[in-house]
Amino acid sequence: MSTKVLMNGRVLTAIVMLGIFLIMTLLALDFPTKAKLMPLLIGIPAVLLGLVQLIIEYRAVAQELAEGGKQADAEKEGKEGKKDEKQMIMWITVFFITILSLGFIYAAPILVFSFLYFGSKESMKIALISSVSTWLLMFVIFVEWFKISLFEGLIPLWLFG
Repeated sequence: MSTKVLMNGRVLTAIVMLGIFLIMTLLALDFPTKAKLMPLLIGIPAVLLGLVQLIIEYRAVAQELAEGGKQADAEKEGKEGKKDEKQMIMWITVFFITILSLGFIYAAPILVFSFLYFGSKESMKIALISSVSTWLLMFVIFVEWFKISLFEGLIPLWLFG
């Protein structure tokens, strides 16, 4: 493993995220049986995806360094990075406000549709199928199957008491 590759920001971010998910998943193993279900349900796939992301980033950075890393590409990437950062902050804010306002069951399908259709420029068909699938997944698995009471949102609480 090359130190230059490991010290790249993308690779370091992937390592840190993998470490966070791995530590949290391992900590969840000591929880009581009922309490560890949700952290493991999220943690195990997150560890696997973090590992995949680390491999992808490591290979990409190693290839860029092998090609010599052009200065013009770095400047272009810097400008695109600032645009991406602003979009990321905007989407996080929208996610937070929507979930706080409407709750998980109502907000999740709206957010998935919005992100796919407006943010990622996917087709209407893919955005609709994904949002309906998200609602079904959350409602069937979390509400019906696991009997987990998800945050209902402030607006439904104010309207329906």
